[in-house]
Amino acid sequence: WTDLRVGLRVIGGRAEGRLLLASSTAAVLFAGVTNVGEVLLARDILGTSASGLAALVAAHGAGTVLGSLAARFRWAFQWRRAYLAGLSCMAVDLVLCALSPSLWLLLPVFMLGGFGNGFALVHDRLLLGHAVPQALHGRVYALQRALTSLAFAASFIAASVLISVSSVQTTFAIAAAGMLAVIAMSAPRMRATWPAPAATPVPA
Repeated sequence: WTDLRVGLRVIGGRAEGRLLLASSTAAVLFAGVTNVGEVLLARDILGTSASGLAALVAAHGAGTVLGSLAARFRWAFQWRRAYLAGLSCMAVDLVLCALSPSLWLLLPVFMLGGFGNGFALVHDRLLLGHAVPQALHGRVYALQRALTSLAFAASFIAASVLISVSSVQTTFAIAAAGMLAVIAMSAPRMRATWPAPAATPVPA
């Protein structure tokens, strides 16, 4: 509890840290819908068997591995761009899950969503490490993990309720709108916090 209080106090004084914690927690809240909805999507919308669901899960997992391995950047502004690109891939995944009734179309979509998940996760950690002193990384990462775990649990509950009162595709559409809102609200502040370097003028 002492470490948690210290972590909260550290983040409270750093706007960039608060921004990352808020955006990553909200992103998990909306992306977590997939873990509930994919079963019903495969069974009720796509009309596929257990093998079809397994293929969707495998595509998402393969995309996550590829996205995690794709980090090749050295500077904070590149990490910021990669993080937002990852969130955008996840938003596209949610939008197309709400619209597409075809298993063969959704297999690459699930891979794209997995890629975005892995890509955003790696660069989110890099940005958070850049935002706080190294001596406090453990506490801040623990705080982030606690918040995203709570968001994941809330996503499971919210998705179950939404699917019960509406439909699985409507639930994906709501999650997509939420993810797009996260991107729209966080992108301008992230650009201001981690701006791209000004281009060096070329002498005449």
